Amino acid sequence: MDKEKLKAMGLGDDAVEIVLYLENGNFRDGNYSVSAKVYQDLNFDIDRYRAARIPLIERGFVTLSRGRGGRICIDSEAFLNISSEGGKAKKPAADTKEPEASYYDRIKKIAESLCKDVYVGDYIVEVTARQGERDVGKWRRPDITAGGVEAFKFAQPKRVLNIVSFEVKLFDRCSVDAVYEALAHGRFSTVSYLVIVFNSNDEREFYSVFDNNDRMINVYDECRKRGVGLCGVSKDEIESPVFWYMLDPRENAPDPYTVDDFVTRQLTEEARKFIADRLP
Repeated sequence: MDKEKLKAMGLGDDAVEIVLYLENGNFRDGNYSVSAKVYQDLNFDIDRYRAARIPLIERGFVTLSRGRGGRICIDSEAFLNISSEGGKAKKPAADTKEPEASYYDRIKKIAESLCKDVYVGDYIVEVTARQGERDVGKWRRPDITAGGVEAFKFAQPKRVLNIVSFEVKLFDRCSVDAVYEALAHGRFSTVSYLVIVFNSNDEREFYSVFDNNDRMINVYDECRKRGVGLCGVSKDEIESPVFWYMLDPRENAPDPYTVDDFVTRQLTEEARKFIADRLP
């Protein structure tokens, strides 16, 4: 792998050394768990090693594994992509089907109504599928994101930042993979939704597919088990558009550092200011 291409991605010399070390096969197949002794092989002290791995974690190339010892785990797809493409994401093959992107603006408006009706406080909603940094790893950027601040009279902290994520999928493309994609957003979101663009405008027909379509039954079961909210929207514009609700999401408890990093990298300056103005 070309060092200069890695540096052009904003990786420092030490982070580049870790990537090259991993590229040389110094990790275990399967879960790609890397021993904390990597810093000894590279002649880093522990503090230098911890500092060097931060940008790799931020970009989603590695995550901290459970347990003690400072182990890191490779996100295999993100790692293999930067190994083969020098840090550039592979372009998807051309798709002749109607993309989800054509529905983003309409679903954004429905999400704005949902935040007003369901969540306390002021929220700003943005289409995040096409903004922010792109080299953040697999499944780390929702299609639509709402950010808002709830205020409390007695509870501490008195103001709390909530992130609501929406993953959009066309009915014919939706599978349990979409559930896991929405679930992955729980790293930084308070709640996560999977929104299915149905292939008709009949709400009753939408609900019925979860009784007679094996693929949708599996989607429903995984959403229920994983705490992902599940809802649908009509294929075409209808009067008074709303989400067709199947499941409410369970609340996540994301790490504050990850939330802060997501807001910094993926939301616009307008959204960041909106949130900052409402926090203490």
